[in-house]
Amino acid sequence: MTDLVRWAALAPFLALAGAVINGLFGRSLRGNAAGVVASLAVAAGFVLSALAFLGVREVGAVRVVGYESKGKINKRIRIELPE
Repeated sequence: MTDLVRWAALAPFLALAGAVINGLFGRSLRGNAAGVVASLAVAAGFVLSALAFLGVREVGAVRVVGYESKGKINKRIRIELPE
């Protein structure tokens, strides 16, 4: 796993941090600063996710080697990356 993918895992926490900041200090912020804080937090999470997505390299062909179904929702697909 690349470093960008690890950083992208923090994206939901950035939005949560923006919500916590607005929840604790939103009334004391002037004007539309609470909206700016929320927008910047969500935008930063989006940028991290987009960078991680662009950083993932194509793996090539993928071959399905097994399929297992346990109920209506739980499906397991086993794949193999041929060399």
